[in-house]
Amino acid sequence: MTTQGNDIQFGWIDLNSATSAIVTTRSSAQANAVTVTVRQSANSPNGSLKFLFAPLLGISETDIVATATAAFDDRVIGYEPPSGSNPFLPFTLHEDAYNTVGPDAYSYDAGTDSIVLSSDGITEIKLYPHESNRGNFGLLNIGTANHGTSTLLRQIEEGITPEELEAEIGTRYIDFLDDFGNPITYTVGGTPGLRVALQTSLETRVGEVVTVLLHDSVSGGGANRIYEITGIRFARVMVVNLRSNPMAVWLQPATLTGTGVRTSPTATSSCANDRGCSGQLVLVR
Repeated sequence: MTTQGNDIQFGWIDLNSATSAIVTTRSSAQANAVTVTVRQSANSPNGSLKFLFAPLLGISETDIVATATAAFDDRVIGYEPPSGSNPFLPFTLHEDAYNTVGPDAYSYDAGTDSIVLSSDGITEIKLYPHESNRGNFGLLNIGTANHGTSTLLRQIEEGITPEELEAEIGTRYIDFLDDFGNPITYTVGGTPGLRVALQTSLETRVGEVVTVLLHDSVSGGGANRIYEITGIRFARVMVVNLRSNPMAVWLQPATLTGTGVRTSPTATSSCANDRGCSGQLVLVR
């Protein structure tokens, strides 16, 4: 099917009023929707739709037009891990650290699916080790009171299962706003730091976009830390080194799309800052 002229329009749609017309006069940075029109008509390259049997009634062809609009809904409130392999990993970092501007030393090359040592305008986040007194961001025990290494390896390589999430918080999805827009938080046990034994499993995630849970406070000590989980973000795994100095796991804010991302009209745009945004593509009409 051949399109022409204004058959494809990029622009902005108010997601709270998705039936309104697409606005094409805003900057490309604000675009969140696309409208596509396909037509079979006498004045289009596709020509009119030819009938097979209607000519028996004296009707040989007709003109048809169809239009659809899809939008990127970035009002993220949580995540629902699908069954099977998924990006939901058992990591947390402090919300201030996620929003702090860090170095810009690495970039992702989509053509080669690799990480290269060059800047790309997106600053990195240091997941581990972190020079703070906020619990040295690390591992969460999701689905069991105290994870062994084998469980953590599986969760890193395959993602946290819906059953494990349900065992931890009572539902197979994790939301951070209720139906009225009020914040929801969770207390989850965890362990500070990362383990050398996780190196190989983490390496399988380099270049991939994964989920990262945020916390605003930590209580307890040692392997009995309790993290107050306040939100979720998405980031690409850039560098993993747990075997030699300087040890580090670097992440970079990134966009995750898919049915697992949960959105709601009660949420604000996740694109409101310079740390990346995420959401899901929805057919609005």
